[in-house]
Amino acid sequence: MRAESESTVREVLQAINAGDRTTALRVARSAYQAADETQRAELLLYLGPRAANGPNDQ
Repeated sequence: MRAESESTVREVLQAINAGDRTTALRVARSAYQAADETQRAELLLYLGPRAANGPNDQ
């Protein structure tokens, strides 16, 4: 995984663990929009499953 992707994943997971989903979404969205195709795939691979496990999921 690229260093940029690792940094983004780490920042998003820290925000999620702190209960700050707004910041997690902002960081993930910003990184995704600025990323190239390969980095987008990395971000989706690591963050996609976590996004599906939101606080309202059953």
